[in-house]
Amino acid sequence: MEVKREWKHFDLSIVHVHKKKDTVVIDDVLAIIENKVKSVPREDQLEKYSKTIAAIDKNGCKKILLSLIEPDWGKTKDWVNYTYEKYKDIIKQIVDSSIVGDTYNQSIITDYYNMIEALVTFKKEWIHERFASMRYLDIFDNPSINDYKELRINDLRHKIIYSKMFAELKEKLDIESETVVGTTKEIFEKRHNLTIGYGMTNATGLIEAKVRINDKYLLGIQIQGNQYRHFIEFSSSKNVKELKPEEFQGLFGCVKNFKIRNKETCSYKNNEGEKTFQYVYRRIGEDETIEEVVNNIVDDVKFLIDRKPYLTTL
Repeated sequence: MEVKREWKHFDLSIVHVHKKKDTVVIDDVLAIIENKVKSVPREDQLEKYSKTIAAIDKNGCKKILLSLIEPDWGKTKDWVNYTYEKYKDIIKQIVDSSIVGDTYNQSIITDYYNMIEALVTFKKEWIHERFASMRYLDIFDNPSINDYKELRINDLRHKIIYSKMFAELKEKLDIESETVVGTTKEIFEKRHNLTIGYGMTNATGLIEAKVRINDKYLLGIQIQGNQYRHFIEFSSSKNVKELKPEEFQGLFGCVKNFKIRNKETCSYKNNEGEKTFQYVYRRIGEDETIEEVVNNIVDDVKFLIDRKPYLTTL
């Protein structure tokens, strides 16, 4: 029996092996542990892993998902989810027992336990009972931010907060069957009507929702930092039309609380260097709560879906 790291891209694997000449041959998989600390477990990723395991698994191995951030889709078939809260308790049992007699190794495990406990404590501070009513700008204006940066966990804090906001968005939209997270190319090729997603760019969390209007362009909402954006994204450079701020207002309508603050339309280049992404934005208000920001996205998405039949031409 051997323990392997990164075998078949799994974080930790326990396998049965035998030696054939000078080569170690894996006979069977006993257990797989997938560890997620700085990212949210993805259901499609675990399904892909399950297919990889099935090719060699003979006796039904144990598949364990260990995650600091709980998945918002519940349990995936055949995978057991352990949160870091549960994991912390397991490590504590080892620390308090006499399983590890060596003083040096005992001290390492104790330090490891303290780190896990700290992560769990931080997560509870970031995602608390009053999360929805928290002022959105407190994500960026917080007395502890410098401490988080010094500990190099501010990116983790952003991912956890935005993953929670994303889960709230999915629940409020209540259209999971039509929701697919994908690249712009996939959206146009597979003709997805609605995609929502979140991630990190420039060390800041980001959430976006995209409504495909036709095969030429899509309209979307994006939040990042203190900006609430309305954007248009074209399927290719040949379909691009430069829009003025007032034209955005026409596409999105007189949306509640939305006032264009910038004079010019901003644009991004895609991977091919084409300016296919244009946006306008407003600054998120000082007193806007996380719930209000999420509700604004929901309202905008529903507005675009209802208005889609009338937006076929620019």
